[in-house]
Amino acid sequence: MHNKTVVIQGVQIACKLLDIPEPQVLFAKSTTNKTKHITGIFTPKEYRIFFNEDWVLNSSEAEVLLFCFHESRHAYQYYSVKNNINETSETLEIWRKQLLDDYKSPHGELNDYHEYLQQSIESDAIRWSTNKLGELFGVKAEEINI
Repeated sequence: MHNKTVVIQGVQIACKLLDIPEPQVLFAKSTTNKTKHITGIFTPKEYRIFFNEDWVLNSSEAEVLLFCFHESRHAYQYYSVKNNINETSETLEIWRKQLLDDYKSPHGELNDYHEYLQQSIESDAIRWSTNKLGELFGVKAEEINI
């Protein structure tokens, strides 16, 4: 299967599991040294997921699915915050702040992966996506080259 199809179907599967509307999925070519390391990104205000087309075309289906699930989980987080549903008020407030006010990117000037990984939205998306990939497809995170 072509990996762009995997992206579309992966986001559809994840959104169905999460019971959220599907975000718009777009592909973009990496144009700078900074963007070539980005696999995908969810943009809350536009409710879109952008995938790095070069990365998608050169990755395994398992890697692509993992990131489809991961970015779709961010869509779930935003949908939950926007509609004040699915999670505790404490969790929603943390997610709102991290998604909309103070997101720490792993690809910023400092490249601070520790700060990035310490965010609740990231640990939640990593945990959910790896668990679902294992549950649905029998793939373990350590089997994926990420």
